[in-house]
Amino acid sequence: MPSIETYRKQAKLLVRWHRERNYSIGEKLRLLERYRHLTDVEVLEMAMPLTLAQEIVAVEAGFRDWAALKAGLATSCSLRASIPAGRPWLAPSRYCSYVTLRRQRFSTR
Repeated sequence: MPSIETYRKQAKLLVRWHRERNYSIGEKLRLLERYRHLTDVEVLEMAMPLTLAQEIVAVEAGFRDWAALKAGLATSCSLRASIPAGRPWLAPSRYCSYVTLRRQRFSTR
């Protein structure tokens, strides 16, 4: 699972694409219900604050908004810092993915 820093960089990239008048930003903005009616030209004419870009990134990641994305990352990786006994080979960054995969595997049984 990507970290919050990855998502922040993606949001900043969307703002940069908008500033550079990249038409592909229109498709991403139309992921949000309230902007579905806008054309690419209208999207490029409007302002693109970082908060809007963060909301787009969150929706692309499957969350309702940026706050939900941050909360989801915090809960899914709450054990990131602690390495379980008997598994010292797991680095902290890999442990979060390991726990998430184990939870998914055992929750389907």
